[in-house]
Amino acid sequence: MTELQNQRRLPRVSVALPVHISTFTSGYTARAFLKDLTPNGIALETDCEPSPEDDLEVSLSVPYEISLEKYLTVRFRGQVVRDIRCSEGKRKGFAATLHAVRDR
Repeated sequence: MTELQNQRRLPRVSVALPVHISTFTSGYTARAFLKDLTPNGIALETDCEPSPEDDLEVSLSVPYEISLEKYLTVRFRGQVVRDIRCSEGKRKGFAATLHAVRDR
């Protein structure tokens, strides 16, 4: 177990789903792949390079075959906390915390 895994308070779930991301600070939009998530955060693989602490929205499309009701779009907001780099040091994505969303 790596040192980073030892620091996690909650387990992460590996997921491989395409998502759409939009950043609020820079106005950047891009496609990305959701790699894993916890109740508090996500890891995304993308060429998009948002600034640290950039606020973002992630949209996930759930097809009828999964929801069994209708085509759904799930949106959640977060904030970029760090870059994710491969073993060669090249940037391959970023991690973000998730904000609590309040019902209106």
